Order: sequence, then structure tokens, then C-alpha cells
Amino acid sequence: MPPTSSSPHADSGQPTAATFLDYLCPTSAEAGFDLRTDHVVTPSPLTPLGAKGCGEGSSKSFPVAYANAVADALAPRGIDITRLPLHGEVLHQLLTEKENS
Repeated sequence: MPPTSSSPHADSGQPTAATFLDYLCPTSAEAGFDLRTDHVVTPSPLTPLGAKGCGEGSSKSFPVAYANAVADALAPRGIDITRLPLHGEVLHQLLTEKENS
């Protein structure tokens, strides 16, 4: 069956978007119900302030993915990425060292 215009999936559950440009990022406008927030306070007994972590895992994955992409791009030139942070100055230094060796 053809997908409906409001859903990125067919009735069978298969994705119908060919690229991320075709995929509608869901927002509150696509929700079929009123959104409500609620807070449940459950302090951690393991920390002095009762604080808990939130979202650290995903914030640490981007630099590694970026470094791996740059490492793949520079591998044909014989350049190894062995440290972070990886920014323009570091890349310039690695490229210059390779050219001068």
C-alpha cells in the first residue's frame, strides 16, 4: 500500500523515505495528542547532591565518529589520527609533517 503523507512508514512498517531529506523529523505538530510534562524527583543516594547523569553517552560519540571519518579520508596519504581533539590546526600540522617527511 502507498504510504500516507503524514507517515514515513508503510502500513507494513517498512520505511518509505529514501534519504534523510525525505524523512520528516517528528515534532509536536505531528503528535496526535496534547503533550504534557511531569516531573518525578528521585535523588540519587550515590552522590552528595543527589544529581544523576543525563545524555553523556551520546555527547561522547560524535568526536569519535568525526575522528574516524577524518582518519578514513587521510589514510590514503599515510596519515594516522592518534589523538583528540581534532581541529584545523592539528590537521594542518599532520599534513605539513607528512609533506616534510
